[in-house]
Amino acid sequence: MILNYDYIEIWETDKLIEVPKHLKTGIHEIVTKHHEDKKIKENPYNLETSFRNIAKGNVQKPAIKTIQRLTDIFVYTYQRKNLRPMNGRIKIVNPKTYLNEVKDRDIIAKEFQGEFSEHNITLCISVFTGDTKPKLDMLKNITKFIEKHDLEILDLPKNKGKRWDLDEWRKTSNIKKKQSWEQEYD
Repeated sequence: MILNYDYIEIWETDKLIEVPKHLKTGIHEIVTKHHEDKKIKENPYNLETSFRNIAKGNVQKPAIKTIQRLTDIFVYTYQRKNLRPMNGRIKIVNPKTYLNEVKDRDIIAKEFQGEFSEHNITLCISVFTGDTKPKLDMLKNITKFIEKHDLEILDLPKNKGKRWDLDEWRKTSNIKKKQSWEQEYD
């Protein structure tokens, strides 16, 4: 599917905590090396602590900004080591521009809450007006709702579940064979 909204790719928390093991490097070394290379004057201990709290399960719903920063650091480390990043990243609507995407599609909080009833209507209203920033689970649901909305606009037929076989199609169709300069058919 062609995504026509601004999105980011992140690892969910269960995959995020597996990345340092996949890299065979400690979180302290990863964050410190990233900050040195990018010349970031921030204490790396803050991100390390956030990562450890996520790994221990002390934080049930971590902030999107933290997950996004950790994902960016891990992707940078994969590129620096010339390794293929671990699978499992998901695409969600960009938290900075989700409000514009919702307004462009004229999606209202009541419609969204009707589809995803696990979210409180007052929370939906405050997120859709921009008063509150959504957490990861809500952003995933907003992304699903936007994709569903876009598919309804396109009005595509249902997927039949079978791929086209061009050779079979050529044999079964009643298309006359043409002559070409490359090959002549009898």
